[in-house]
Amino acid sequence: MVLLSSVPSMVIFDFNKDANIGNWFVVDDGVMGGRSAGNFTLNNDGYGVFQGEVSLENNGGFSSLRYRFATKKINGQTKAVLRL
Repeated sequence: MVLLSSVPSMVIFDFNKDANIGNWFVVDDGVMGGRSAGNFTLNNDGYGVFQGEVSLENNGGFSSLRYRFATKKINGQTKAVLRL
């Protein structure tokens, strides 16, 4: 058994009051005619806040958040742990 503390970590995004969230994108069901609407902002404490309304009208029903980041090399690794 491998302890997670013994595995090198890699920060993908560091949320803080001065963070640039320009590479975060909301994708709603509007891409298929739906009417859901999401929004992503930083709050006063520097935490990311994803909120909105999901609508089931027009066969919709989703709102998602994506982050575009540079490719990370993970050669030799067999699993990834995402901590939020």
